[in-house]
Amino acid sequence: MGVDKSILEIYDTNSLITDIFHYFYINTVYVDSVTLKVDSATMDMKRSEIQPEIKGELEELINSRKIDICTLKELTCYTRTGVIRISKDNVQAVLSMSERLQMDWIKEKCCRYLKQHFNHTNCFSIRRLAEKHSCKELHNYSYNYILRRFEKLTGTQEFLLLSLDEIEKLIKDDDLCVKSEKSVLQAVMNWIKYSPEKRNIHLSRLMNCVRLHTIDMQFIIDYVINEPLITNDPFCMKRILETLKYSLANDPKAKRGQCKARNGTKYLRFVKGLTGE
Repeated sequence: MGVDKSILEIYDTNSLITDIFHYFYINTVYVDSVTLKVDSATMDMKRSEIQPEIKGELEELINSRKIDICTLKELTCYTRTGVIRISKDNVQAVLSMSERLQMDWIKEKCCRYLKQHFNHTNCFSIRRLAEKHSCKELHNYSYNYILRRFEKLTGTQEFLLLSLDEIEKLIKDDDLCVKSEKSVLQAVMNWIKYSPEKRNIHLSRLMNCVRLHTIDMQFIIDYVINEPLITNDPFCMKRILETLKYSLANDPKAKRGQCKARNGTKYLRFVKGLTGE
């Protein structure tokens, strides 16, 4: 006769939730009257002066199936032993739950794990995750990582999947590290060309963030004027023609506004001068 796995799961879940509430109980996180229903099983725990949001969070997660049994096991393992196992497979779920249940130590542990496994293939998604869960230090770390390695990241799938607001924020930043503004322009064009039918309408908005006056005139003539997406956009062509006009006339207007070099570019030139590379 086979074993009904659903019954085992109900029992296991109830046991795990009991452990979680025990953790809050002994750590003086109080609840007036908590009743949790998991399928056909019901648990009652009573204590005076409780924060009702803890009860509400768990009820919501369980009833909507937004928490899985493995995440519950890891959290209850922590409540029993003070030790938790975090892996690439569960870190997002554990981070989310630790924030909801105000388990700050686990949240810090998740952030430390993500930082240790940070690289060019996941930096954008980790930054987004850090922003979602208000992990300020991890967010700043990931954002600075992206600014410093921008040129190496513009060909990655994660970069091409950025939202309009995300790419605009990056290319507007004075601390963006690029050898020249050509890299910023080419990054914009790569992003637009990934889905031109949907993104072409955003070209003028992004081009307004590119500091065209810092790009040498020959590159503009050879590359920019021969790019159909740019020449077919009236706003972009207006800016290109203004840039050429100021460059040819050596107009002092070109030394203001978008002619300002980025701090990141200055940093790269400084490092290059020190190393002789």
